[in-house]
Amino acid sequence: MSWFAPGNGYKLVQTNQALRRIVVDGQSGPEYDVAGLYGFRHSQDWKHYGYEIHGMNGNHALLNIDGKETKVYDDVVNGSLSFPSSGEATFVAREGEKLIRVRWPIQYEKTIRKNKMFKTEHKLRGTA
Repeated sequence: MSWFAPGNGYKLVQTNQALRRIVVDGQSGPEYDVAGLYGFRHSQDWKHYGYEIHGMNGNHALLNIDGKETKVYDDVVNGSLSFPSSGEATFVAREGEKLIRVRWPIQYEKTIRKNKMFKTEHKLRGTA
């Protein structure tokens, strides 16, 4: 939605973009100015976690896995992140017209306490 009143210099623009971050086990992750953070997943042993970041550079997406960012893709299939083995995470991404299965090696141990909650923080740009 956009609104402009000629002559008075005011313009109202609605956006889904906001400053967002995931907090895992009380530790704040990086802050993203994006449309949304989705699909939080963890490995069966709770040693690894990841989530989707949508709205990067417009309508693009990436994932944050164990605190490391993947490259930016045209899109990521919501909920496709999984941890099928102890050495990798997998997800489905779109590059152009192609859907690809991405295998992401897990390079180091990051332990989160079992059964701890995660939360997402949102802050509108320009607010304290």
